[in-house]
Amino acid sequence: MSLPQSLAYAAGESQPPLADELAALVDEVDVGVPLGDAIGAWADRVGTDDARLIAATMELHRRVGGDLPAVLDQVAASVRERVAVAREVRALTAQARLSGGILGALPVGFFAFLWLTSRSEMQAALATPAGLGVVILGLLLDGLAFLWIRRLLEVA
Repeated sequence: MSLPQSLAYAAGESQPPLADELAALVDEVDVGVPLGDAIGAWADRVGTDDARLIAATMELHRRVGGDLPAVLDQVAASVRERVAVAREVRALTAQARLSGGILGALPVGFFAFLWLTSRSEMQAALATPAGLGVVILGLLLDGLAFLWIRRLLEVA
């Protein structure tokens, strides 16, 4: 099969949402959009690195030929491996993310506990500008620390 025929076959055999995306790609080719442009538009529409890798592979095959099924099998293996690594990283950072959330919530929880148990002292502290400023500064620093911890735990 040619590449457009293969894409049409894959669109008929796959499940949504991939089937819908491939059908839109085939429709573009059917109305006269050049195959390379249609594949590029598909990759832009999907917007993932994996889609761009697949589109680049198909565009390279379209230009120079070769064994596309074998190359796509390798690309699929690479995509599956990237997904598995991303899941493993997410699992490995789960404890740190939970700790960050707890550490971010502790000062707020402690403030609420003090408000419930020592309301008169807390109202006296909040009645002065210095006390109110310290509480606001503490909550602001707590929020910034929470955001910083979240930023440290972001893994591409």
